[in-house]
Amino acid sequence: MRMLLLICAFSAIFYSVICRPSSEYGWSYGGQPSFPYGGQPSFPYGGQPSFPHFSTPALTQWRETVVEESGHSEVAFFRGNQLFFIDTYQQKLCSFHTTDRKTYCAHIGQGVLSFAAPVKSHPKIFVVGCGSNILLIKWDSSKDATSVRHYTLTSAHQPPQDPLPRGSRVGYGTVDYKERLWFVTTNDNLNYHAANWGTVYCMDQNAGIEKKISLLPSVTGGFVWDVPRGKPKKRRSPPHKFYYADTLNHDIIDYNHWLQNGEIERTGVVHSLPKHQVPGDPGRIAIDSNGYLWVPLIGSHRVIQYDPFQEKVLQTILIPAAKVGACIFGGSLLYVSTIGYGENKYRPPGDEGGYIYAIHNLGVTGLLTREYHLHKDIIFRASASLEEISYKRSGRKPKAALGKGSSSDMDLNRSLAD
Repeated sequence: MRMLLLICAFSAIFYSVICRPSSEYGWSYGGQPSFPYGGQPSFPYGGQPSFPHFSTPALTQWRETVVEESGHSEVAFFRGNQLFFIDTYQQKLCSFHTTDRKTYCAHIGQGVLSFAAPVKSHPKIFVVGCGSNILLIKWDSSKDATSVRHYTLTSAHQPPQDPLPRGSRVGYGTVDYKERLWFVTTNDNLNYHAANWGTVYCMDQNAGIEKKISLLPSVTGGFVWDVPRGKPKKRRSPPHKFYYADTLNHDIIDYNHWLQNGEIERTGVVHSLPKHQVPGDPGRIAIDSNGYLWVPLIGSHRVIQYDPFQEKVLQTILIPAAKVGACIFGGSLLYVSTIGYGENKYRPPGDEGGYIYAIHNLGVTGLLTREYHLHKDIIFRASASLEEISYKRSGRKPKAALGKGSSSDMDLNRSLAD
């Protein structure tokens, strides 16, 4: 009994002196709360504790310049602390590193560069739209490259059965929730802008393409998908919302898209800019995790946040450039790219066309970047082709045989000879 009393007395002294909590609610500064018996503290009126020294002031939106004049720039995607963007007419894919604020570029040189997207499981491989073709390229985005090798996956121009109209080329492209690549064609010839030559294609993991939407205006914008927000009906999953920016008609078009069977149907105009007295032409739009659209407006110095559910503009962000062409999310930051003027075009005073900005403290987050899932056999054929090109250029023996029975482990991330 005496021994038991001694142990109890020692335990009481140890707790009161050494383990005494350093705050009213039982946790030290920077630590985590500890409540007896797994309970929770009780605060009046169901509120939370107030710590005056740690109060957070209201956050103010602010704009940061991340890339200075870069020609006809379009933000493409964000991945791994890198903002990827294209310079359309210089035919360069570039990467801005947010950690050290350095920018590296790869010159592709295969025609007007319209989009870029990452390829799943291959961090150095990108799928890009150049002219009328869809290409694979390999590039280490931590280095500059004056040229990169490429492999042609397919072309939107397929004569004689399905040729592209004169002046048409690949426009915007991105990846859906089934990891397929979607892209749209656009036309640069002013004489054909009144024609409805725009077409949206879907490209599967085997690089097969299928027309999804036809007879769009010849100048096309961007598009995004939202996550399903309804409940299944009659054993059918609710569709994803597909929003398309109709640049020439100043509208955002709403489609229902069922991923499993690929069906897509137009439901109507979800946002008419003239109806809401919003000036400008919609460009390459973005979407946040709440399903709200972020619409860059060419010719209007601004980006608007738009609620497609209530069909109203929620806020306007002014940009110091007239031609605001594209925006994407990188976590909680909205990256906005603007279009430059070129050497021989008049630039209005103070216009920062060609700059790229990061908008902070919006209070929203974007959706994660989706990667194009390309079948490993396509990757193998592309790698084998580039090995052959490398051999012809350098005179070195290819690193793997190209005939049947070759290992399918070979991919574009290998160190290929220059």
